[in-house]
Amino acid sequence: MRTKLLLGCLLLLSLVPIAPTQGGFSGPGWYQITNLKSGKALALDHDMSSVVQFPPSAMEFEAWAFEPAEPGFFFIRNGVNGNALEPTATANSSIVLAAPFQGTPGQQWRLDRGKDGNALLVNSCGKALDLPKGTNHDGVRMQIYEINGDSNQRFMLRPVQGEFGRRWKK
Repeated sequence: MRTKLLLGCLLLLSLVPIAPTQGGFSGPGWYQITNLKSGKALALDHDMSSVVQFPPSAMEFEAWAFEPAEPGFFFIRNGVNGNALEPTATANSSIVLAAPFQGTPGQQWRLDRGKDGNALLVNSCGKALDLPKGTNHDGVRMQIYEINGDSNQRFMLRPVQGEFGRRWKK
């Protein structure tokens, strides 16, 4: 009887599809977030709150911690100061800042699977993190926009190792 039950459970588990990760995401931890269109990484600018793009590097200002929030959502916090991604408003083209961490709904993001398997980062307001016009210029500020799934809204997540967050992590 136990053998039949075990075999039945194993058969059932083998039929459950395993959802592929979005853009390299494998759970909470540290990541570099790179836009598919520009090939550039999300970074903090010199003011330590503007979220811009720069060529990928192994620097702390390009390291982002994904921490669990409400079910299905994450807080995305920068390695330098622990500030969290947060749009300044909920309208299209609203700038995204790295704001002091408060744990509010506006700082919560979910990962949706893009058409090519890369990640769409969708704020709790229902809008996607978006690179304006898909530009490849350094220092361009990130925004939120209606989800369209274009390459300027898709991101690759690369796990990174380091002592990021040592100034603010407890």
